Amino acid sequence: MGQRLSRNKFLVIRNIRTAFIHLFSTRITTPYQIALVFLVASLFIFLPMGDPVDWKLNTAEFWRDFPNTYQNPYTVYPPWALILLLPYKWMHPEGVRFFSVLVGGWLVHQQKWPLFTFFAILLSPYYLLTIGAANADILVYVLPVLLWRSVENSRWKHLLRGIALSLLLVKPQGAVLIILYLLWNSRKQWAGLIWSGAVVGLITIPISLIGSPPLILQWLDNIAHPPPEFADYWSVNNLSLTTKFTIPGALALLLLIALLFTRLVRHKTMVWTNNHTTASLFYLSMALSPYCSQQGLASALAFVPSWGAVLIQAAVLIFAISTKIWYDQITAWVLLFAVTSLLLYRQPAGKTLVPPESA
Repeated sequence: MGQRLSRNKFLVIRNIRTAFIHLFSTRITTPYQIALVFLVASLFIFLPMGDPVDWKLNTAEFWRDFPNTYQNPYTVYPPWALILLLPYKWMHPEGVRFFSVLVGGWLVHQQKWPLFTFFAILLSPYYLLTIGAANADILVYVLPVLLWRSVENSRWKHLLRGIALSLLLVKPQGAVLIILYLLWNSRKQWAGLIWSGAVVGLITIPISLIGSPPLILQWLDNIAHPPPEFADYWSVNNLSLTTKFTIPGALALLLLIALLFTRLVRHKTMVWTNNHTTASLFYLSMALSPYCSQQGLASALAFVPSWGAVLIQAAVLIFAISTKIWYDQITAWVLLFAVTSLLLYRQPAGKTLVPPESA
């Protein structure tokens, strides 16, 4: 009797362990896995936030005194953000964190990654930093790429892709190259791109021409002449390589890194995937821009997740912040995170890659 009870207990434990492993090692398809993603997203509503809270900084004054929005020198979003960031404003910080987690879950589902990878994305220090501050970057970088990829067979394809492109233009400094990549891969569908471009034009052009001078010129003037205290903040939160090393220096450094990856791929030390390309284009746009906040890196890293990268980021952050050398060399740390994430990412064996966007 005792042996039978012990055997039954062993079988129960083994079945629980097997079910647990299966839950986390397979694609997000079952109701239990989907429910777990929503549960985690709900828990992130209560994530403590430290100052500054990006949602508050971005929404407190943005819609005040329209169309004199840009008389406030701290207003740095483009005019079309007055339309596209309204849902972001209505979400409040709790909603931004909730939906940013769901975007990570959608990315994992779309890429056919196991649930375990969802937590590798979510627990990446940069992802936590970005959603902890209720930053919009996940919603304006990762979300539109997922939207672009998912609507291939939709009757609303051109409309939705126009919205996706418009979202990427909310923060154009980090999206220029990925926009060109998406358009190039869809070049054979040029008629559809014209319709998508028309949607972008309807969203961005009319509101940009309001005011005297037009809002677009007021925005560019604010960007070119930031207040001194804003310039100080930008200098310590900027991941741009061109600002740090000048344009020739940044290009030379990035060329050396590109040659390294070319050599690794040529010798089959690593396999270059569509996700490597997506992450690289996001990072390159940010690195070559005169300014891009470090929170933007979370969007690039989300496409090349690995637990090794999570551990490296955590270790470096703890060391650099505790020794107070983080902000002194922020571009170097960010470059390290970008390169190691690309090196460590591997497409899960036996999984089907999401094809290049409408190639």
